Amino acid sequence: MKARVKAMIIRWFGWGWLPSALLQFRRRVRNRLWSSNPGRFCLDICCGTGLTSIEKAIQWPNTNFYCVDIDRGELLKGHALSRALGVKNIAFIHGDAYNLPFKETRVNTIIVGNILRDLQDIKTTVLAWSKIMNRQSTMIIESPIAPQKHILFKSKAIKNFVRHEVNPDHGFADGELENILQLIDFKPVRMLPAFNGTGVLAKECHYILTAIHPFLPRIFWLPLYTMMVIGEGSDRGNALTLIAERS
Repeated sequence: MKARVKAMIIRWFGWGWLPSALLQFRRRVRNRLWSSNPGRFCLDICCGTGLTSIEKAIQWPNTNFYCVDIDRGELLKGHALSRALGVKNIAFIHGDAYNLPFKETRVNTIIVGNILRDLQDIKTTVLAWSKIMNRQSTMIIESPIAPQKHILFKSKAIKNFVRHEVNPDHGFADGELENILQLIDFKPVRMLPAFNGTGVLAKECHYILTAIHPFLPRIFWLPLYTMMVIGEGSDRGNALTLIAERS
């Protein structure tokens, strides 16, 4: 979707009408947990197009947001949207999660999504991130948890069909993420499970539709999102969003 079209939807209808079930559900969970001021500097690691930071940059105009990703194409899309919305307090930086282009200890908040579980050396990388964070700082983490519950993905054929879009089995084991955070003196203070109940089926359908054609999930985003919301709170879920703090 073109940046100008996205900007028009956001201006006329609000962020809640961007046509993506995954985006809207993750946004819903994150906003239920995170409402506090992110501080002077916020770093969004492996940001993709940086939609989370663009929305928060509008909400918190006195915070400087830095969106880092290794994919230049995604960064260009995010930059175009931020310009279309007139956002000034955000920068898009080409960089690697293993070697962030920052030297000073100044970051107040770090946002990191599913990429955390994909890092080859999670402990070393997280320790490096902690060195650029202030003593009192916050991490917002979204990650799959294992073992994953499957419905349609119980079929090996379907699993293989979507594997280039998502790894249906990866995730942190119980307690694994908390142990990693303890290495850098971070403690989870709030958390919510995600993609439970009917949300498991909705997420699987999203990726199956994406594998068929990337436009299909936009057509069915509202019923998929509704299924994700209906399934909230029924069990532990296939993902976890948490806020961790160091003080």
